[in-house]
Amino acid sequence: MKIREEKAEIATPPVVFLCHASEDNDIVQDFANDLMSRGINVFFDEWEIGPSDSIRRKIDQGLEECTHFIAILTPASIGKEWVNTEIDAAFIQKIEGQVRFIPLRVGLPIQKLSPLLRSLHSPEITNYGADVEKLASHLHGISEKPPLGPIPKVILQRTPELGLSAAAEAIVRLMVEKSTHACSMDPQLEPDEIRQFTRLVDEDIIDGIDELQEQGFVRRHTTLGCGTIGFRSLTPESELFVKFDSHFKPWNPESDALRIAADLVNGSKDGVSIVNLATSYEWPPRRMNPAISYLNNRHLVMVGEMLSYPWTTAWIRRTPESRRFVRDRS
Repeated sequence: MKIREEKAEIATPPVVFLCHASEDNDIVQDFANDLMSRGINVFFDEWEIGPSDSIRRKIDQGLEECTHFIAILTPASIGKEWVNTEIDAAFIQKIEGQVRFIPLRVGLPIQKLSPLLRSLHSPEITNYGADVEKLASHLHGISEKPPLGPIPKVILQRTPELGLSAAAEAIVRLMVEKSTHACSMDPQLEPDEIRQFTRLVDEDIIDGIDELQEQGFVRRHTTLGCGTIGFRSLTPESELFVKFDSHFKPWNPESDALRIAADLVNGSKDGVSIVNLATSYEWPPRRMNPAISYLNNRHLVMVGEMLSYPWTTAWIRRTPESRRFVRDRS
């Protein structure tokens, strides 16, 4: 059996043409050595041009083979005719997409550059070791941009059909999950709890609460010293559970409300105890209360005005609106 041999792909190292003035040879030679030690091939005239070689041909060859042209711009090199000639040639290659042009300043303010060179990003060597390392990474195509992190949980869990912003939905989800009895003061959320659960910044929390308060789903409770967040605690209105329980819980308050109304209309008694009704359905307060709130908030039943913890009311009674509600959905 013939085994196929796979060869690992070897990356082609970048090739840098160093344009410089002879007065800067000491600086440039150290720079060239440091690039070579970092896996970057360098065309440095002192290494490439030997006795009897054609200087022009060697320079032409270096310009043709390089992937990056680095002009070492110093007070000595900026006015040199030969340096500017090489820059002109490299600009043509840059325009044709054959080379990356990097004007690298050493002890030269940016104001000394020509308008054409100022149009390019021209890094300056100020901290030699760190700057060379950074430049070498750039030449190898290594980005300093951090990797893209995961999409925040609050965005991943967003439910478009709710018609809420991601921030508002995150707050609603927290309310629904934290509530024990689905009453208007249950739960009472402090700012730190909202921050920890949603991972939202304060500005987004404020915007989400504004959105929910305008629609009558939450209420802020403020005291002195609330800071920029603007509230001491946040509580739900009963309609929040009526509206959103069906999206986060295994029941639907509207369907539950219809069952309750139908039993009231078809029963022999006008009124019924909430405790007795919940017992017959085997519903805990967390499920029963949103259904009662649905009926009460829409004036479809008469309710006892006093709260009967953990229930929203002690009893409910049918009305003509109860009959219409059942009839319209039959």
